[in-house]
Amino acid sequence: MGISTGYGRVVTSGSVFAFDTADVINSYKGEPTTNHIYHQNARIDSTYESYMPESGTGQVAANHPGAIRVYNINNSDISYYLNTGINISNSGVEWYNTRHAYWIYDTILKRPVVRMYNETGVWQAKYLGLGIASLNGIGATAGTSYTVSWLQYVESLDRAAHVGVYSYSNTYGYHNFWDGLQNGYNTQVNTWQRVSLTFTATNNGQLDSGPSMYFYGHNIGGGELRIADVQLEVKTHATQYSSVYTRSTTDALKPLAGNSTIDLTNMSFDANAQMYFDGTNDFIDTDFPSMTINNPTIEAVVYRDTNTGRYEAIIQNNVASDDALYVYPGGFLGFWPCAASSLTVPVGQWTYVAVSYDGSNLTFCVNDTTQVIANSCADITDWDFLRIGAHGAGDGERWIGKIAVAKVYNRALSIAELKQNYNKYKTRFKLS
Repeated sequence: MGISTGYGRVVTSGSVFAFDTADVINSYKGEPTTNHIYHQNARIDSTYESYMPESGTGQVAANHPGAIRVYNINNSDISYYLNTGINISNSGVEWYNTRHAYWIYDTILKRPVVRMYNETGVWQAKYLGLGIASLNGIGATAGTSYTVSWLQYVESLDRAAHVGVYSYSNTYGYHNFWDGLQNGYNTQVNTWQRVSLTFTATNNGQLDSGPSMYFYGHNIGGGELRIADVQLEVKTHATQYSSVYTRSTTDALKPLAGNSTIDLTNMSFDANAQMYFDGTNDFIDTDFPSMTINNPTIEAVVYRDTNTGRYEAIIQNNVASDDALYVYPGGFLGFWPCAASSLTVPVGQWTYVAVSYDGSNLTFCVNDTTQVIANSCADITDWDFLRIGAHGAGDGERWIGKIAVAKVYNRALSIAELKQNYNKYKTRFKLS
């Protein structure tokens, strides 16, 4: 059988389960979250009509070239951004003779984005109604962190959006940016980059009947500023962008092979919104069907945080005998209860690990090194479930660290195929 390709140049023939956290299009959608401002982002349509909210007045049309009409995913028109409150008395120019924030089609992202200039210092801002009763209502009580993130494109590195939540204070009796305003900067010009800011909720502005968010585009730096894909979440860090309101624990990680649902209910996440097994009760559950796999291959790319001196579960298939691919107490890769290799899984670095079974031999692989052990292993063929990092929250043999890739095949991969998969991940993970 020839070595097939897919997901790049990794072997896919016989794959019955796979995930890869680097594949953000097909597999890892991101840490579960709620985007409380999802409805203020434009949906992607096949075409866009031109849009001008006012006609025949001043320089509105001339100042908004390429303006388009856009809708959110709820089919609401969110095109209007002109602030008619601007006038000679407070800005030196009438609202209809200056530029405002407005939607255009961006040829890099290939979707609508908001454009803002800073030619005159006159008001340009994207207003976003949150559509919530209060920040308290989404869990942002005093001292709670919430994070705003967005895509941003600038013409100079001193350019930045000036961002904050605007709400009413029962204490003081007026609206203000009670949690402050912050600037979000890019590190590259003429490049779309994800920017995030974290705020701490105060006591002052949480009881408003309708808080809103502002992205000011006329305060910081000169030139053009564009923003897209705004997210507001009650977290201490930004997660991957969600175009829908909620990304659930079963929407966060999708299988690249098979139809299993992957459930991250019991997982932790680090400050980069990546999955992390913290050793307390973390594991990844699936609804992988009960089956017999006569000649399976199990593989993963793992980061082992510490040498626990105990068994450390990578992928488990049956709880009856604790059947699983483990790092054994001595640090060796093995499949319990059949055999352990003499191949050590190091601590503090990414490592490719695998075992394949052809009915007579277990072939273990750690990075580019393989070891074949003659062994009859019925336990590796009996799949009651598929769980990653433990068989459950109470398992005393839980993984501590990260598992970025996990796969199961319904056939024994050859040594050449195992090494092909290792080479696929070698550069990405800086494998030894």
